[in-house]
Amino acid sequence: MSEPHRWGLDASAALHVVMRLPTADPIIERLGQATLVLVAQLYFSETAKALWEYVSSGQLSSEQAIERYQEVCLLPDQAISDQSLALSLIHISEPTRPRLVSRMPSS
Repeated sequence: MSEPHRWGLDASAALHVVMRLPTADPIIERLGQATLVLVAQLYFSETAKALWEYVSSGQLSSEQAIERYQEVCLLPDQAISDQSLALSLIHISEPTRPRLVSRMPSS
């Protein structure tokens, strides 16, 4: 039996996806390959704050931000404590394991 493809998703990468940025394509591809997507519990408040900033700056309406937040909430399979996630990410970041889906470099 093959090892599951677990991915750690951070708020920044999730926002690339829900804001439909061109940089989201590799993130979406990696998420599609994952059998388990993990986030820290802080993920939800970080993404909510970022979406609030989009509303405050006039880039999104509050309705749009709510819709995007609902999308953000659907991306992970499991939220775990920050400490447990840190240990999991250290483990899965070994060279022979899947990489963390995080801030993607701009190209």
